[in-house]
Amino acid sequence: MWLMGASAAAPEFVSTLTRLLQFDDVPVQESALWAVWGLGRSAATPEILSSLARLLGHERAPVRRSVTSVMKHLAVPATQEIVSVLARMLDRDDTSSLESAVDGVSAVGPSVATPEVIFSLARLLAHNDAAVRQLATDTVGHLGAAATMPAILPALTRANEHGDVPTLQLILRLMVAVGPSVATPEVLSSLARLLAHNDAAVRQMATDAVGRLGAGAAMPEILSAIARVLEDSVSDVRRSALRAVSGMGAPAATPQMLSILARLSEQDDANLRQWVAATVQQLGSAAATPEVLSILARLLRQGDLQSQSALCIVGHIGASAATPEILASLAHLLNHGKRSVRPSAAAVLPMLGPTAITPEILSALPTLLEEDVGGVAGSALQWIRGIGALAATPGVLTTVRRLLVDRQQSRRLVAADAIASLHADDLRVFERSEELVGRKVEDLARLR
Repeated sequence: MWLMGASAAAPEFVSTLTRLLQFDDVPVQESALWAVWGLGRSAATPEILSSLARLLGHERAPVRRSVTSVMKHLAVPATQEIVSVLARMLDRDDTSSLESAVDGVSAVGPSVATPEVIFSLARLLAHNDAAVRQLATDTVGHLGAAATMPAILPALTRANEHGDVPTLQLILRLMVAVGPSVATPEVLSSLARLLAHNDAAVRQMATDAVGRLGAGAAMPEILSAIARVLEDSVSDVRRSALRAVSGMGAPAATPQMLSILARLSEQDDANLRQWVAATVQQLGSAAATPEVLSILARLLRQGDLQSQSALCIVGHIGASAATPEILASLAHLLNHGKRSVRPSAAAVLPMLGPTAITPEILSALPTLLEEDVGGVAGSALQWIRGIGALAATPGVLTTVRRLLVDRQQSRRLVAADAIASLHADDLRVFERSEELVGRKVEDLARLR
């Protein structure tokens, strides 16, 4: 029958198919389903849709898969019967039924996004099975904000007014799954209030939602609330707040926010300092305020573990961080007695580029080129590539000449790399060496 296509969709055929779909015999049901597929949208009568809704809850997964395939092919509407079956299936515990329900939601599309279905999906976002959580996330994303928004905002307001924490958490998970398109002024105002909730779990979920909404969430009310949460008494909430700042990016770099980040970077908690450094990385040059740079310079002068976080922040801010105080501290760290400190300091040089050129830093460069530990020589070479002949000091040239004839191949390769980077058209960078007066860079390279 399915080979006849839409021409077979006479009332008597449709009536026959309806009876076959009701048979308690799987092969018969499967055959009837494929016949409905062949008839196409002309088969989407109320009787057929009712039968599909009943089979959607079938105990056998292959039958359910066939039903969802037919539903998608027919572009079936979200009848009350289909919506009710899907909502019941979404509340089941077995993964197979949940997968079928999610497939059914995707097959029907945005028209199925009733509050009943949306909140069932929200519960699945907290399921203990990662595969189910991913299915729910994909489905919510497929439905989109246009379908989910009518259910989100009223429920968010109602749950907040009634102090219904479990429902609040479900809605916030739903907002995280939907993403930036949900960031309307009304939703953001509700989020700002939730950031001050007395339940730490709600505050954390609210900050996660802000981070997921991105730059679109960076309204004054949200920024003020996030600034307060950055100093929350619960460490997990603070960490979520830092992720939220990262998610919003440069629009979140307000004076208040940067002042708090600067204070946090001085804390004894190494994990917290690392989180702050990752946050500043996302803010980039927007974080280069006098207050932040002053604190970074002070941390660099300490020369301990705190200087490691400060170096990371300086590198990610980039050239805007190259103040005289920071460069002086950086020069000191490049000559630090602890070999564990020098790699971090050297790694910052390529990020600062030509702005890091000072007599003190250039004087440290020969030693860095000879360093065998922690990628120091590699960082020095990367910086030289960026500044070229500006690195051609007598000390650097002497070191390169010595490394070219070193017994270790790795050192000879460092010298060759430096030569290539120092080279410029008709530039006689080795004129100060009595042995090599008048020799060009390429001449020296051939001495190997």
